[in-house]
Amino acid sequence: MQNKIYFLLDRLNITKAERLTMVTITTLIVLITTGAAILEPDNPFPDEHYAYADSVFRVLSERKAADHISLMARYEPSTGSNTEPMVALQTSTQTASISQPRTAPKSGSTKLPALESISLNTAVATELDRLPGIGPKTAEVIIEYRNEHGPFQDLSHIMRVKGIGPKKWEQIRPYLRLNE
Repeated sequence: MQNKIYFLLDRLNITKAERLTMVTITTLIVLITTGAAILEPDNPFPDEHYAYADSVFRVLSERKAADHISLMARYEPSTGSNTEPMVALQTSTQTASISQPRTAPKSGSTKLPALESISLNTAVATELDRLPGIGPKTAEVIIEYRNEHGPFQDLSHIMRVKGIGPKKWEQIRPYLRLNE
């Protein structure tokens, strides 16, 4: 067997110095790999650091989830069955011990969007006023238009009312319905 190995090495034209170098490199690789597997690296951060980082991540994740739920509520109004988890999640993020500066809402309106849809043909001014971007004057204009022209046949016909354009239509569309 040894003769076969030496014969193979002779055929490859590997010198004795090259063989010694290859054996040394292979031995070092095996020793380093074994040593790395045996020795456990030290933990560069204390456990308290990880606990704090986990709590920060949990609070920020809850805030992100609450923002997502409120955003989806604008586009997919619910009938109230899914609002309890959102309220619980918002209260848990408000009572969190980690402080983060709050940013002002992007829209100019300070009204909270309604969680239920409103019947466009039967809504009173106070209900219409709860819609995002609709104030008391616009609500009155909608009611006057409805009284003069009859009930709306399509939700998009609300854009015929003075003061409601495509942008405002996109804001209020998820909250409107035609019939009871």
